[in-house]
Amino acid sequence: MACGLLAYADTQSKKEPKAQRGDSSLTGCVDEQSGRYILVDDRQLKPIADLEAEGFPVENFARYLGHKVIVRGTSIPGDTPPRMKVRNIQTVSESCTPLQQQ
Repeated sequence: MACGLLAYADTQSKKEPKAQRGDSSLTGCVDEQSGRYILVDDRQLKPIADLEAEGFPVENFARYLGHKVIVRGTSIPGDTPPRMKVRNIQTVSESCTPLQQQ
């Protein structure tokens, strides 16, 4: 019986890091640089995240080029900018222009 409890506890501990990662969302503009799709800040056009497709072809990002979007998925910190494994994209605006500096 003790072996069964130990095995159960072990499988639970392996699941926890995955649950802690969780989903996140980012808002910005889709751009393409060096053959990769990225999300940039809509004010200064600085990179926010490298975009990776999860569950759909990476080519689908092309239809959002120049659009302000909300991307949802899993953020993977450590790189600059961080990588975002995108599962869902929602268009906020079909254009993305920087705000005028005053």
